[in-house]
Amino acid sequence: KNGNRSNFEKKYFQRRKMLLSLTTGEVADGFKGKYLQKAMDVLWSILEETTWVVPAHRQPENYPECKWLDIFSAATGGIVAAAYFFLKDEIKKEMPEGFCERVLYELRHRVTEPFMSDFSPFHCWKGTEGWYVNNWNPWIVNNALTVTVLTEKNTETRRRVAAFSADYLNRYLNFCFEDGSCVEGESYFFKANASFFDIAELYSELTNGEYNIMDEPYVKKLMEYLPNMYAGNKRYFTMSDCGSSKETMNSDVVRFLKRMAKRLNSKTLAALVCDAGGETEFTCGDHTTAYRSIRDLTVSDKITDKGGTLTEIYMDSVQIMTLRRCGCTAFFKGGNNNEPHGHNDCGEFQIYYKGEPLFIDPGVEVYTAASFSEKRQWCYSSLYHNTPVLNGTEQVAGYQGSPDIRYAATEVKADLASGRMEMELGRAYPEDAKIKSAKRIMQLNDGVFTVSDSYCFEQSGRYEFHLMTTAKPQLSSGEMSLQIGGDIVKCLFNPDYEVCIEEIPVNDERISKMWNQNVLYCTKISAFKQSGEFSFSVNLYST
Repeated sequence: KNGNRSNFEKKYFQRRKMLLSLTTGEVADGFKGKYLQKAMDVLWSILEETTWVVPAHRQPENYPECKWLDIFSAATGGIVAAAYFFLKDEIKKEMPEGFCERVLYELRHRVTEPFMSDFSPFHCWKGTEGWYVNNWNPWIVNNALTVTVLTEKNTETRRRVAAFSADYLNRYLNFCFEDGSCVEGESYFFKANASFFDIAELYSELTNGEYNIMDEPYVKKLMEYLPNMYAGNKRYFTMSDCGSSKETMNSDVVRFLKRMAKRLNSKTLAALVCDAGGETEFTCGDHTTAYRSIRDLTVSDKITDKGGTLTEIYMDSVQIMTLRRCGCTAFFKGGNNNEPHGHNDCGEFQIYYKGEPLFIDPGVEVYTAASFSEKRQWCYSSLYHNTPVLNGTEQVAGYQGSPDIRYAATEVKADLASGRMEMELGRAYPEDAKIKSAKRIMQLNDGVFTVSDSYCFEQSGRYEFHLMTTAKPQLSSGEMSLQIGGDIVKCLFNPDYEVCIEEIPVNDERISKMWNQNVLYCTKISAFKQSGEFSFSVNLYST
């Protein structure tokens, strides 16, 4: 009722994490019964839940509960199936009748049957009836296949699930980009692109290699999106509803990257593993992708091949450039403001200096009911991204009256060799902003990072350059200093522009954990003119 999702979901997810951990512990301990009783208790409590669909994903009450299938009900099915597969013989010794039969009934009723049904009001993830397909599609297919492989003995049902899976995935691929980009960002890569890898591997192993798409070049493209988005020092560039926390590169992820690198013979993925520094504290897997968690536990040997490198790239489909030079990594973005899980961030840049955040995208708060409404939190707004405010107006999301015309960057040009990207940003703002033109050029080359904006309004108005940082800026005329580690980074800009700093209290658990602090800073450099040019530069070699 109050729009909070996390209070319920923390307990919901904790129960599933417990089941995965207890199952893994019982198997690793040699089925000695140390964790069995507790695993059975947790498993039974999940079976007794009225629904496995989280409240945020439920449909109106007049839809039959049993026909719903969301990402987390499918993920629950995957974990329940894994527990059944490994513990069923031990469970039967404790409870010869009823328990295992109940598990199989609930899996068919809650996962397998709705997966194959044509019930459409909440199954847009299947791509039927022209629906847009996102991470839900491969994520659900991954877990539904896991349920079938681990628990279903009926040959016809197994065949039908496999056929439906292939059909759904073909629809997903119709929405994928030729360059392998994941428009939803790094976090959703692990649910979308990575689930596609899991599925491809499952198909190959279940058919003894007869149905093998793992060697298709496009599969490698899909997986090498992740290193393209790597900022260094165990962080990724923040994009859409994704974060930059170092915890993203935990032992689960490292094991999975090793498995992908070896299976795809990808030196780029191997380079990412080597740069990330290997595994840290052991964790037993991701409860939302059961098959992956099981398979990754079999990966033990280290990757020592350092023949690959993390490369620079321009991904035209999402208009993103990532650079690695001058001791820095850089992220430049054109894009549009109608991307799935997207923020209003056309023309944004991010810079990491010696592995530490210099200019940032703040990320996203813990999801609430407001996250997917017109009342979205501050972190979605272009006011709190490294984007300009034009004539007192921020960027807006969605379409400009037609699905063919989105609020977006236009006239985008990118030159990877010179590390330069330019674009027109006027169409990312509403018409009442009265913008004639708003051009932005971003470049990182020869040790210098520059942003050059030129703007023209229909009449005099205010131009503002916004800059998000974790470090508190120190200001003087035409100059700003930031302490990054042991270095002082100096930034230069037009001295005739006004400057002010907004301190942003961070009360959200997700963002404060990401940056390990409870305040962020937005520097606003502005002037009141009808037209003008603004330049912001950092000599990274002089610090």
